[in-house]
Amino acid sequence: MKGFTQQNGFTMFELIMTLGLSLVISGIAAMNLKELDDPLKNGSAQLEGFFKLARAKATSSTSAYTVMPENSGNLITKFSPTCGTPLEEQVEDPNLRLEFPTGAFLADTDWTLCYDSRGLPDGNLAVEVYDQDGDVKTVQVYLGGGVRIE
Repeated sequence: MKGFTQQNGFTMFELIMTLGLSLVISGIAAMNLKELDDPLKNGSAQLEGFFKLARAKATSSTSAYTVMPENSGNLITKFSPTCGTPLEEQVEDPNLRLEFPTGAFLADTDWTLCYDSRGLPDGNLAVEVYDQDGDVKTVQVYLGGGVRIE
């Protein structure tokens, strides 16, 4: 009497279909990952967070913190006892700097913003962040200290 043999494995059709389906899914995932790299969105979000961090440093250290562009791709901060201290007499904080991601930059670098020891800025400010395609996002700082991307 012959015994029953069971064969386990995949047919060639099943193998090709599985491989083809995994290639299609991988291709879709790779195209969607490109959307995550948006220098304008990343740069404006980093700028928003940087303003909030400078405000938090000002309140936690009871010092005035001035945020200012070093160039179109970098921001620096300086601290002093009050916002009225001349910029030349303020001390740069080497631990609080921002470098924009590649592809994002500031067109206007002629501004400063000072947070006093209570975290209030010395005025309203609108900073425009650009990318290489010419698109722009505006980061708005309000008198109460709030920051918003428009």
